[in-house]
This record gives sequence, C-alpha cells and structure tokens, in this order.
Amino acid sequence: RPALLVPIVPVVSVLVASLTLVTASSFGLPLDEITVRLLALVLAVASMGLSALPALRQERNRSWTCSPRVEAGTLLVLAAIVVLGATLYDTVVGGAPVPGEDWGHYLLYAQQIAREHTLQLTNPYWMGGGLAFSQDPGVPPLYGAFLLVSEQSPGVLVHGVALFSLLGILSMFVLAATLWGTEAGLVAAGLWAVLPAGLNLLSWH
Repeated sequence: RPALLVPIVPVVSVLVASLTLVTASSFGLPLDEITVRLLALVLAVASMGLSALPALRQERNRSWTCSPRVEAGTLLVLAAIVVLGATLYDTVVGGAPVPGEDWGHYLLYAQQIAREHTLQLTNPYWMGGGLAFSQDPGVPPLYGAFLLVSEQSPGVLVHGVALFSLLGILSMFVLAATLWGTEAGLVAAGLWAVLPAGLNLLSWH
C-alpha cells in the first residue's frame, strides 16, 4: 500500500545506507567519493532487482485493499504532520547558535571520516576506547559520506538532527499503522511530532 510504502522508503534507505557504509569500512574498504557513489549504485540496483521479483510483485498486489483516494488522503495528513514536526523543530532549535554541543561532536567526527576515509578512528577517551568504531557508528557515516560527495563544509550539517527527527515521525506512523491501521498510525505520528520529551531531546543538540 502506498500509505505504508511511501513513508517507509526514506527510513529504510537511511538505515540500509548507514549499515552499508559501516560494513564496507569494517572490511577495510576506504570511504571516498568514488566508493560512496559506487555503494549507492549497488544499493539502487539491488533494490530494483529485488522489487522486480515475481513473488514480491504478487504479494504487493494482494495487499492493495484501500481506494487510491483513501491512500492519498492518508499521505496528505501524514505530510501535514511531518510539516508540523519540522516547524516545531525550527521553533525549538532552529537558527544559530544551536544549543548544546552534541551536534559539534558529530560534525567533527564526520569531518574526520571525510579526511581519513575510514570509520575506525582511535579515541582512547571514549567509552570502550581502543576498540574499532570507538565512536557511534550510526549517524557519522552518513554525515561523512555526504561531505565526501558534496565537498561542502561540515557546517551545512549543523541541523542534520532534523532529518532523523522527521524520520522518527515516519517510523512511528508505519509501526502503528502496521499494527492497528492507518488511523492509529496518524494519531501516533501526530503525538510523536508534538511530544514534549522528543522536542526536549532535540534541544540537547
């Protein structure tokens, strides 16, 4: 169903891209502009190949139970919730300077990834120092890959946490909609977008 497929695509894309970059680096593959583009190409081709499998096409056709009008209405409401979440993010931590220092940590690490072309950076003062990936390997690979491909300064990522805030809204919708229907998914996504605890977490950055 489009109402579930459309919001899950960016969530899964970010997840798979991050896992791919971490895996490639763990096998010693240098992360540079060419490698990042090739990995993205491999993922794109693989996903197109998987979606063309007959079994998946048949399953997708069997799952279509709602009218296009209902699906479009659901996506429009979800889009409005995402806009609300983005507006609240801008209200809480939009502009400069960004509160806290966590954002700076991630940007410095991403810059180091772009310079060193690897994630296995040594920091003996981090938790479990001396181990491979002594820093958080989730978000920095995406930031570093963006810097490698775009050749921009890390400053453009100062509000990068907004992306993951919006992905959280989409994830909550898909989770609740899969379990209890799209109406419940919209309610859950709306609550997640305005949850004070979530906005407070954003303000840490």
